[in-house]
Amino acid sequence: MGAPVLLIADDSYYVRYAVRRALRGVRFAEILETESGDECLRIYLQRRPALVLLDLVMHGLSGLDALKAILRADATARVIVVSAVDAPDLLRECIEAGVTDFVVKPFEDQDLRRAALAALAMRSRSESQG
Repeated sequence: MGAPVLLIADDSYYVRYAVRRALRGVRFAEILETESGDECLRIYLQRRPALVLLDLVMHGLSGLDALKAILRADATARVIVVSAVDAPDLLRECIEAGVTDFVVKPFEDQDLRRAALAALAMRSRSESQG
């Protein structure tokens, strides 16, 4: 299996840059970016990236709705919500939808990196078992 594809969905260029910086040294075949939930879903369905880092508040389709749609289409999808929204009800809804992990902005690089590596390891284990 080759290097994984990463999709970063956040309406802030700065956050997308910060995510790329936090994950430097992690080998990805490609890093895809978008600033809208609609585009995130479209890219996911076309490319099936190994990992999605997803903001909840974006243009068009919300991150939560994109998360739910991605997981309906692919129950094995690995999606980490990276958001400044830290509301318990929203967090519960993300967990119920099947989110892989939740990292609160502003994040520490090592926290995001740890979550991403854990999600990729989970995906790798499930692929090798299936």
